Amino acid sequence: MYMYKMPAKTLTLVEYPSLQACKSVWKHPKVSDEDRCRVKTYCDRAIENGGSVSVDYNTKYECGRYYVTDASMHSACPMPGVVRATLFSDTEHDVDIVNCHPNILLDIMEKHYPGGALYPHLTRYVENRDEILASFQMKDKGVAKALFPIIMYGGSVRTWEKEFELTPKDYTLPPFVVEFEAEIKMLTTIILNNPAFKSVWQSFWRYKRDIAKEEHESKHMKKGKLPKNAPVFDVDDFDIHEGKKLSAVLQDHERLILEEAMKFAQERGVCVTSYCYDGFQALKQDFPPAFIDDLNAHIQSTDLGCRIEFIIKPFKTPLDLGDIKESERFDMREFEMIDEYSAKKAYFEKFHFKCIEPPCYVRVNKHSQQLLTLNAFPKVYNNLTIPSPPGCIFPRTSFTGRWMEDPEMRTYDNMDVLPPPLSCPEYTFNSWVDFPITEVPLDPTADTSRIYKHLDYTSNHNPLVKEYLLNWFAQMVQFPAHKSLVAILLQGEQGAGKSVVGEKLMEKILGLDKMMITSRLDHVLGKFSDSRGRILTVMNEMSGKDSFASEQLLLDHITAERVMCENKGIQSFQTKVYDRLIASTNSLNSVKIEKGDRRWMAVSVDNSIKNNKEYFDPLYKDLADEVVMRKFFEDLMTRDLSQWNPIKDRPVTELSEDMKELNADPLDLFEDYLRKNQLANEEQTGAELYAMFKEWWKQEGRNSDHLMTRTKFGTVFKRRPNVMCKKGSSCMWYSLASIQNEA
Repeated sequence: MYMYKMPAKTLTLVEYPSLQACKSVWKHPKVSDEDRCRVKTYCDRAIENGGSVSVDYNTKYECGRYYVTDASMHSACPMPGVVRATLFSDTEHDVDIVNCHPNILLDIMEKHYPGGALYPHLTRYVENRDEILASFQMKDKGVAKALFPIIMYGGSVRTWEKEFELTPKDYTLPPFVVEFEAEIKMLTTIILNNPAFKSVWQSFWRYKRDIAKEEHESKHMKKGKLPKNAPVFDVDDFDIHEGKKLSAVLQDHERLILEEAMKFAQERGVCVTSYCYDGFQALKQDFPPAFIDDLNAHIQSTDLGCRIEFIIKPFKTPLDLGDIKESERFDMREFEMIDEYSAKKAYFEKFHFKCIEPPCYVRVNKHSQQLLTLNAFPKVYNNLTIPSPPGCIFPRTSFTGRWMEDPEMRTYDNMDVLPPPLSCPEYTFNSWVDFPITEVPLDPTADTSRIYKHLDYTSNHNPLVKEYLLNWFAQMVQFPAHKSLVAILLQGEQGAGKSVVGEKLMEKILGLDKMMITSRLDHVLGKFSDSRGRILTVMNEMSGKDSFASEQLLLDHITAERVMCENKGIQSFQTKVYDRLIASTNSLNSVKIEKGDRRWMAVSVDNSIKNNKEYFDPLYKDLADEVVMRKFFEDLMTRDLSQWNPIKDRPVTELSEDMKELNADPLDLFEDYLRKNQLANEEQTGAELYAMFKEWWKQEGRNSDHLMTRTKFGTVFKRRPNVMCKKGSSCMWYSLASIQNEA
C-alpha cells in the first residue's frame, strides 16, 4: 500500500459522544453495513474511555484539508449525519461556513482581481443562491445546490444527473447554469496561473503523481520486484483535471479559515471537539450567545475572507434508538464486531446450544430452529475467530473450537415443542415461540369486514359452516397444544378463492415458520417431513390419486400427538406435533370420506366470485395489512369455545354426503341396485352376475380402469353376509334370496 511522506500539519481534538447512545446506535437498521463496523469501533472506544474519544488528524500532503488519521474508525467529521446527530445533538453545536467554497472563491477573486468584471455570475450565485436554486423547480433544493460544486471542480450537468440518477424531466435548467460553467472554467485558469496559489496545487499534483506512480509499479510488480521490461511510468505525461487543482486551492484556504476559527474559539473558552472540513463542533456548555457574531467579525477582519460567515447549523433528526430490535437471527457481521471471547460467547449462545438427546447442535432463529450434526457444526462455523492468547504464533484462533470445549456452554438434555398451556421441564429446550402477529399493536377500529364476507363465500353462505370455520381457526390460536382432530376440505373451481382461507388468511397470524403450504402430499407425509412447531398445513389441489394411496398415513397425520422426527445425519427422536390440515381441491372425490367418518369437514365454496378482480384485490390488500390481521386475530382469541367440540359440532354438508356416497363400497351399492330393480329372484351363475355388475358399473359412470376383474368379484362377493353360494357341476351359483327377502 502506498505511504506518502508524513505531513507536517497535524491536529488532535477530543470528542464527547453520548455514552447512552454509544451502547446501541451502531445496531440501528438505518446505519449501513459499510458504516456499522467503524461506528461500533468508535462507540467501543468512547465507552472504554468513559465518554471521550481522542481523534488525530493530518493533511494528506503539505497543504489541504485535515483527515482522520485512523481510517479504521469514525469520528464526528466523516460520520453519517443521522449518527452524528444521535451522538452529539444534545450536548454540542455544529458550526459551519455558509456556502463555503463559492464564498472563498469570490473572496479570492475580489482580493486579487477587484472590480467584479471577471466574475459576475459567481457574484450573482453567492448573493442570490436561494433564488437561483428555486428556478430549478425541484422539491429537494439540496440536489440542485450540489450541481454548483460539481461544476466548480470540473464536472458537468451530465455528471450531476448521473450522480443523483436524474433525467431532464426531473428539473428545469436555468440558462444561468451554462453561463456559470463557462465563467468557472475561465476563473480556474486565472487562479491556477496566479503565483500565489501555484505552490498549493502543485503540492497536490505531486501527491497524486506519486500515488499514481506507486499504483503503476504495484500493478507490474512480480515476486516483490519490478521487472526490467516493465512499462515505465511517464512523469511528464501525468496530469490531473484543473477542477481538482482548484478544489485543492479552495480546500487549503478553507483549512486556514478553520484553523483561525478554532484558535479564536479556544481563546474564548469554547471547547472545540471535532474538525468537520468547513466547520467544527463545540460543546454547548460555555458557548457564549454572541460567540458566532464575534467569530464572524474576527474572521472578516483578517485577510482570510470578508464574505465568510459561520452559522450554527441544525443537526439532522437523531435516530430513534427505540427502533432497535433484538437480533432475530445470528448475524456474522455483528459477531465479528465483538472482540472478547466472553462477549462473543454471550452473543453466540443467544442463537446456538448443544443438545444431548438427540446429540446435535441447534441454531435458533426467532421463529425456527435448525439441527446441525456434530460433524457439520464446526465446519459451518470454521471462519469464526477470536484473538489468540499471548505467546501464540497466530494472531487469531478458532472460536468454535474453544466454545465446543467450554464446560459452561449452553446445553439442554433434550428439545420439544410445548405451546401454552403446556409447561416445559427445566432441562428441555422449548422451541415454541409466540405468533408474530402479537407484536403488532391492536387497533380496535380496524375493518375486518372483507374477511368475514369471504368466509361467507367460503362456507357457501351456510352460517353453521362459517361458525365452524371461525371456531376451528380460533381453537388453533387459543389452544395450539390441542389438536382439533378434524381436517378441513374446501372444494371449488380455480379462482374461486378457496386457497385464501388457509394460505393467505393465516400467513400473517401464524408466520411461515408455523405453517407449510404445498401441493405435494409427500412433503406432508414423507420420511423427512419435519412438523415440529408447525400447527397448520395447507394442502393445495388435493387429488384422490395421492390421498387414496396414503389414506391411513393421512388419517394418522390428522390425529397423531407424537411423531418420530427424522433429520438426515441426526438420531431419530420423538416430538409432540400439533399440525392441523386444511386442503383445497377442484375434484368432487379428492379424499376418502366414508360413512361414519370423524376426521373431515368438507364444503363446496361459492364459485360466483371466480376471478373477480374487483372483489379479490381489496381482500388481498386487507390480508396483507398487519393492522387488519391483528384485529382479526383478536377476534379469534376472544371467541368463546367453552362449549365447542370440533368433532361433534361438524355441520352436515351436501359435499360430505356426496363424497360418502362416492366412496361407499361398490358391492354395497350393487346390492342396493339389485334390491331396487328386483333382480334377485333366482340363482345366478357367476358369469351372469358379473355381467350384471359390469353393466351397473357402466351405468354409474365409473372409471373402467377401476372395474374389478371377474375372479376378484367372485372371490369378494361370495363372502358378503347377504350372499349364499353353492358349487354346481360346472360353475358357481349365487343365491341372492336374502336381498330379495329384505326387499
